[in-house]
Amino acid sequence: MKHCSNPFQLPEGRYGGATYILDRHLNYALGADNDGERTDTFQLDFRYGTWKTTNLLTPPMVYSISTQIDPSRVLLVGGQNVSRTTIVHSNGSVFSGPPLPHDVFRHCVLGVDEQHIFVAGGVKTGIGRTKDTLVLNWSDQTSPYGQTLLSPRMQTT
Repeated sequence: MKHCSNPFQLPEGRYGGATYILDRHLNYALGADNDGERTDTFQLDFRYGTWKTTNLLTPPMVYSISTQIDPSRVLLVGGQNVSRTTIVHSNGSVFSGPPLPHDVFRHCVLGVDEQHIFVAGGVKTGIGRTKDTLVLNWSDQTSPYGQTLLSPRMQTT
């Protein structure tokens, strides 16, 4: 099996970060390294194959999941021991998003339409896999419960 060599390695080893594209930049946000949780983001400049580091000015979020909410904004959802969402704007500003009823990580997230984000499954810290689903309305800051999955699921990749 062949694979492409990767000339765009991260500046340092990290795990549990969220990836997204904003303003034509690939971002690897937050996560953790051997020194603990991080609050910065690596941005890749595709033209030169170089990374720059920016600070998101948000509390650390390890294993959060990102989803695009419009061309200039991304929503970071949950994470290990995290029961919040965070809106990241392409200009670098960061805002609180709708709260989650509990922390969740290794979950799946999908933008349904211009206002709603679907969150399914995952792991609750100290409890284990969850059957919960949520529909978040990021524009009016609400997070009512959705339906319960038939069996617990968690993201494995």
